[in-house]
Amino acid sequence: MANKQNFPLAIYAYSVNSGEKITLFDERYNGYEALLIENKRELPLSHEIQFVDKDAETEFEIIILGCSNTDFDDEYPATEQVQLINGDWVNKEYLKCNAFDFISILIRNAKGQVYTILEMELS
Repeated sequence: MANKQNFPLAIYAYSVNSGEKITLFDERYNGYEALLIENKRELPLSHEIQFVDKDAETEFEIIILGCSNTDFDDEYPATEQVQLINGDWVNKEYLKCNAFDFISILIRNAKGQVYTILEMELS
């Protein structure tokens, strides 16, 4: 995890097979606010903080939940294309899939212990 007050939040995982760093969430790019409200892409992230499991497990199942209460057909009734904060144009279907306004990330270790890594409103 990388976060510090006034810095965008980012959460990463590492593949147990390849060691590849996988972005689970990056507040600079993901969600309603990052797409439509405020451009944070140039902001730096703080130093990473390693999650430590109390059972000393190192492999986890990752569960990501996102939801949106925005009706994009109602918000943008006269258009199929919407301009993002970064200037790109996308269709409303893209927004329905990517402009979520709440995210939750849970992890479950091999012993079945579930940890909430993130619960965050994004609008």
